[in-house]
Amino acid sequence: MSQKFTVDDIKGYNEQAITPSQVVEMHKVVEKARDSEKPFLVNNNDQLSIIGDPNDTEKETISSIKMRFCFGKDEFEKIPEDAQVVGNKVYLTREFKDVEINPNDCLRSGYSLMKLMPFFHDVDKLTEKMNKKIASIDKNDTNYRKKVDDITNDYGVEIIRLIAWSNDDVRKALNEFVASVLGIDDTLKDKMDSYYVFTCFYQIIDKNPNILNEFEVLFG
Repeated sequence: MSQKFTVDDIKGYNEQAITPSQVVEMHKVVEKARDSEKPFLVNNNDQLSIIGDPNDTEKETISSIKMRFCFGKDEFEKIPEDAQVVGNKVYLTREFKDVEINPNDCLRSGYSLMKLMPFFHDVDKLTEKMNKKIASIDKNDTNYRKKVDDITNDYGVEIIRLIAWSNDDVRKALNEFVASVLGIDDTLKDKMDSYYVFTCFYQIIDKNPNILNEFEVLFG
């Protein structure tokens, strides 16, 4: 028999696939974070140095993050009153307030984030390839728009191929990262809704670009 959950146990579920548009949006967030001047410490041969703007010391807190969770009906002894029931699925939305990265969980969050980096590096290569092809087209070409559309469509196909080979690993790493920041139980993090996981990722990295940059420098 499957484990029974009460409303107090709700932590997370993800059964959806990653889409090309979500990958592109994630890539934009990562690129924006890489350009951030938010400071972080680097330990080089026992010598600490600061990368970024040392005067930017404001602590970043996300006032509110919403996460939706999905369960099967049979996982509840009693379905909560505020749940949305669709077929045999039970959806619940919970709000996390004043979210910040706990220094004690920073290594865990960063490690999860670093497992995403090979994927983003591959997206970098595909994006650079697409941009070079577009830049090589004469803007006065009467077929300029069609050629750009064809290149963009090919880019989408390559992104889909990339997702097909790495979807599960990327999904797991995203779930681990978001769960570690929100303090979600390890045993239940895979119950987070895919769309909300991406939304949380955007919010967290946008407010805390230094964690991405710090671990990207640390792990190369």
